Amino acid sequence: MKNKKILLFALVSVLIISVLSSCGRADITHESDSYISSFTVSGNDSSESIKTEGMLEVCFLDVGQGDCILITTHMGANILIDSGTLSSKKIVMDFLDKRGVTELEYVFLTHPHADHIGAADEIIKNISVKNLYMTNAVTTTQVYNRLLDALEEKTDINVVQAMAGQRIIHYGLLFEILSPKRDSYTSLNHYSIVIKMTYGDKSFLFTGDAEDINEQEMLDAGDNLDADVLKVGHHGSVSSTLSEFLSAVSPEIAVICCGANNSYGHPHKETTDKLADITTFRTDLNGTISVFCNGYELFVTASR
Repeated sequence: MKNKKILLFALVSVLIISVLSSCGRADITHESDSYISSFTVSGNDSSESIKTEGMLEVCFLDVGQGDCILITTHMGANILIDSGTLSSKKIVMDFLDKRGVTELEYVFLTHPHADHIGAADEIIKNISVKNLYMTNAVTTTQVYNRLLDALEEKTDINVVQAMAGQRIIHYGLLFEILSPKRDSYTSLNHYSIVIKMTYGDKSFLFTGDAEDINEQEMLDAGDNLDADVLKVGHHGSVSSTLSEFLSAVSPEIAVICCGANNSYGHPHKETTDKLADITTFRTDLNGTISVFCNGYELFVTASR
């Protein structure tokens, strides 16, 4: 693992962080529904007050068995990756409302499964969306059809088919789309948009429900997968997180988005075993997780 400096912190006291695995968790106190202005920080045997205003924040919402990630840039723009489940639609909309999100610069819907596009139609109807990235994957579900209906009503949204090789530069942030690499796959999961986001010296890899076939394609293509924070693929399923892929990413922090006691058994033990040496946070255990970044350091809070 790379010897990178990471500071893990809480509001009142210096955090003691334990690596999350099947038998461990990190307990962190944080008011997830309000913006936190300062923290007590641990690092190099000293503490100091850190102001998060002006930092990049990546917020992994606790939406149960689904994905929803809100990125608030250092310039104050908002970017969304996926929109949670149908049952979490109110949670997502309330969260965006409390954050004062009235405009989304970019929305990435990684693939059209209901646990990733659950609130997409409501977001499009009620929030100004400038750019929407989707793949060419289609399905016949009601939630997907509602998304298409909402898009038909909002003709001012720039809708882009996401493909590997696309790059977006936004005020010092670099977004690179690494997958999908093909026009056709046998599973909707395989169409998942995989995004590498770089800010200064730090980078995040968001994988949607990409599986081993996609991970191998990225490895074979020689993609630079190195990232400090990994959003673990497919809710921690055994179908993702190849050992070779994890080694190429070499993250310091992993985040698993999954629901408590979900019927799929996510995350699978095979995956958590691979993550044993990586500081891992899970939405089922830690609730909503925020990673702050100033371009050269990472700070983590969670609602539980």
